[in-house]
Amino acid sequence: MLYFDSTAPAKNLLDCATKRIYLAGDLSTIVNEVDNLPTKAIKKMILASELLRSDSLALIETVQNRYRSQ
Repeated sequence: MLYFDSTAPAKNLLDCATKRIYLAGDLSTIVNEVDNLPTKAIKKMILASELLRSDSLALIETVQNRYRSQ
């Protein structure tokens, strides 16, 4: 997981999550568009994409938990 401030305002956490989801999608697009990309590079980009996606979910869950506990 990437670092985030769990006490940040919900809007900021959701903005950050949205940006990370778009970045994960951009990495997937690059893998699909570049011909003859080395396997090692593909694996690294997939790993980075999974990390961004996972982190985005953690940010969203933080906001959800904040509202559930109210």
